[in-house]
Amino acid sequence: MHPCLSEFPSNNFYKGTLQNGVTINERQSTGIDFPWHVQIATCFYVQMGQEEISAIETSYLNRTVAANVEKIETTFLKSVVPSQIGVMTSYEGQRAYIVNYMQEMVASVDSFQGREKDYIILSCVRSNEHQVG
Repeated sequence: MHPCLSEFPSNNFYKGTLQNGVTINERQSTGIDFPWHVQIATCFYVQMGQEEISAIETSYLNRTVAANVEKIETTFLKSVVPSQIGVMTSYEGQRAYIVNYMQEMVASVDSFQGREKDYIILSCVRSNEHQVG
């Protein structure tokens, strides 16, 4: 884990004893044209888009957000290999839509618990001004 990401849980839950397997210098991304937060390699991209009920009746999808996931992944693919990228969403409808939308490009949109990825794209789906969730 990037040391900047583990700093909060280490200090707040483990009295500063949590250790990383890598240093900040080992986790520096170079050659990727992306608007990273200066101190930690994190970017929050707020996307307004209308969610909708998916074919999976108890789930949601957001086509606008999915299109932006594809744009972000395409940016990463100019500099890194696909196996370094993971796409996560808590909505099965969004996962199915993204997989269908990007077919071969995003084979990583699935469960990958226990596997490591260098870059994670998190699709929150419900990102409109009326139903933040």
